[in-house]
Amino acid sequence: MVIKRLHETRKIIWPVYFDRRFSRREGRRVPYKDGLSRVTLDEVMAAAERAGLRFEVDREATHPMVWWERTGRILVIYDGPKTELIRVICQNLPREGRDTEGVGGKKKKI
Repeated sequence: MVIKRLHETRKIIWPVYFDRRFSRREGRRVPYKDGLSRVTLDEVMAAAERAGLRFEVDREATHPMVWWERTGRILVIYDGPKTELIRVICQNLPREGRDTEGVGGKKKKI
């Protein structure tokens, strides 16, 4: 039996939320310009750590839109709105030296 503290709310965060390869309909939750290509669970975990968030990791989870791929997820203890939490994690994703797909499929470095 899991005992949940009343003041702690867990928010589920999937790597697909930040992956610009996916459309909004497919699960991306950030603007295209703010997303990165092929975001991994480890990158999302690192961003959450940099933001000072407490979280649990579920590496075996599969997002419903990419059910064939074990993307994993993190469950973040956060009392604010989920959109705010997603924005905080997105701002802390590693961007330096990453290739991203620009408009028209051209590669550019951030």
